[in-house]
Amino acid sequence: MRLSIIGFLAVGAIAAPAGHVLHEKREFLSANWQKKHAIESRALMPMRIGLTQQNLDQGHDLLMDVSDHTSPNYGKHYTPEEIADIFAPSQNSVDAVTAWLTSAGIARDRISQSWNRQWIQFDALAHEAEDLLKTKYHVYEHTEFGTGNIACDEYHVPAHIQEHVDYITPGIKLFATKPKSTGRDGLQKRTFGVTGKAPVLPPLMKPLPQPLASLKALSLDLICGVAIIPECISAMYNITKATKAAPNNKLGIFEALGDVYSQEDLNLFFATLASNIPQGTHPELRAIDGATAPNPVLTAGPESDLDFEISYPIIYPQGSVLFQTDDDVYQANYTYEGFFNNFLDAIDGSYCSYSAYGETGNDPKLDPSYPHNVPGGYKGNLQCGKYKPTNVISISYGGQEPDLPAYYQKRQCNEFLKLGMQGISVLIASGDSGVSGRPVTGDNGCLGPNMTVFNPGLSLKPFPPS
Repeated sequence: MRLSIIGFLAVGAIAAPAGHVLHEKREFLSANWQKKHAIESRALMPMRIGLTQQNLDQGHDLLMDVSDHTSPNYGKHYTPEEIADIFAPSQNSVDAVTAWLTSAGIARDRISQSWNRQWIQFDALAHEAEDLLKTKYHVYEHTEFGTGNIACDEYHVPAHIQEHVDYITPGIKLFATKPKSTGRDGLQKRTFGVTGKAPVLPPLMKPLPQPLASLKALSLDLICGVAIIPECISAMYNITKATKAAPNNKLGIFEALGDVYSQEDLNLFFATLASNIPQGTHPELRAIDGATAPNPVLTAGPESDLDFEISYPIIYPQGSVLFQTDDDVYQANYTYEGFFNNFLDAIDGSYCSYSAYGETGNDPKLDPSYPHNVPGGYKGNLQCGKYKPTNVISISYGGQEPDLPAYYQKRQCNEFLKLGMQGISVLIASGDSGVSGRPVTGDNGCLGPNMTVFNPGLSLKPFPPS
């Protein structure tokens, strides 16, 4: 479903009621939805008005001010509370929207503001809401799942209010929740990548050209020409041996999609190629939404193993933290197109209810939801702010930018910006195809009928280094 937020009426558009302008309009109704009947005029509806945040246009400059070593404010990072204040809707927006509501007959004692200051909330009878927004509400039914939504085709707000309003619910968006699976029948182990319109592809792997023992007998130059061992990485990047460890400066590593490290694999790697690292060395597990780790060696994830086999020789004796995300049932059969949201929820509780670009919190169409009431599922609530983020977080997962809606990715970009302002560095791997999407058809990964349109990868966001 394509949505558009319209600031001014185009020439030839239907005239808005006097004093009001069109704020949102659905351009067409998806074939998956049927418009059933008008909502009863006395039906009570919870109304939520998402307020426009302030200072997002200054976010890049604020980040650079504390990140550029030539800045006098270098290293003077913001606290989560300071960030909330910087980007919270202005009091002017709160006052303007509240004044509009009271002038329209919504009593002041019916109006409240959410704890994160991003929402104005009140309950209204359907006819009150329709009069307020100059619209008509209907019940819509999803043709496949049978779920219902209350929504409208378009709505209007006073012209002087529009700049203060991001979006309003119930509004034009339609959410369909997929029926929950009742068991694990037919589950299949998934490999590396983000699900989406393109198929999920496994990591590119090939065997060594000769036994490892023979390779190790060669000079380092010859070894690094055919295989990468810890000494190769140290030589290429001029990395000296680490000697110190700070307990509050562990390296964070994100893992998901059923790719889970094996301790047996790490032990074998340490014994063979990093003998200075003791057997049994392992990351601290910060399990998100019921995730588990490690796995037995027969079900080990090659990407997770590789992440720790590359990082430990660089940072040891510094420790690491594993942010394994989502319960085993979801990970084994990840059918959602969304990615990263549950992880971001867990390290920043405010992100669970963060409103931007017509989206609040996780997207029920794109993200796994909790409680997950199936055998083996995580029965707890979505974990919000469960863990403190590490100072550096490495993400070695990728996908293609066209696979996810722009509003979904822009909301995540804002979160990466805010993490950076707190001094948290999130590093996202560019992947086997650089900063472009991985080739699925053709040989260059591009889009369009002539395969000439650049297809950016998910790592090509403005704020996380790639």
